[in-house]
Amino acid sequence: MKRFRLTVIMLVVGAFVLVPVVGNAQNAVDWYNKGIDEYDEKNYEKAIEYYAKAISIDPNYTMAYNNRGSAYFFLKRYNEAIADYTKVISIDPNDAYAYNNRGFVYYEMKEYDNALEDITVSLRIDPNDSLYPRQPEQRLPGSGELFRGDG
Repeated sequence: MKRFRLTVIMLVVGAFVLVPVVGNAQNAVDWYNKGIDEYDEKNYEKAIEYYAKAISIDPNYTMAYNNRGSAYFFLKRYNEAIADYTKVISIDPNDAYAYNNRGFVYYEMKEYDNALEDITVSLRIDPNDSLYPRQPEQRLPGSGELFRGDG
C-alpha cells in the first residue's frame, strides 16, 4: 500500500513538474510560428517581437534567432542581425545558415573580408547547399570580384 501511494504521489508531482516544461516548449514554438506568419507578411517589427518571445522561453532556439536576424536584416538593423547570427553560431557552431546569413549582412555593410569568411565557412559546413550556384562568382549579387576563384 505504501508503494502504491508513493507511486501515485510521484506521478502527481511529475505531472506538475513536466506540464510547465512541455507547455513552455510548445509556447516557444507557437510564438515562433506567429513570427513566421508576420515575417511572411513583411511585418518585420511584429515578427521580431514574436521571435523575441520565443527566445525568452527557449534561449537556445536557434531558428528563432536566425529568423529574427533576417527580420533585422530587412529593416537594415545590421548590427542586431549580426548579433543574432553570432548567437546562433555560439549555440551551434555547425549552423551553415547562420554563417550564410551573417555573411550576407557583412556584405551589405561592405565588410567584404568578413562576408567572404562567413560564406566560405558556410560552404565548408554544407558544400551541397542549394542556395548557391556552383560558380563562386555568382554567390552574391554583384560580387564577381569578391568571390571569383574561391571555389
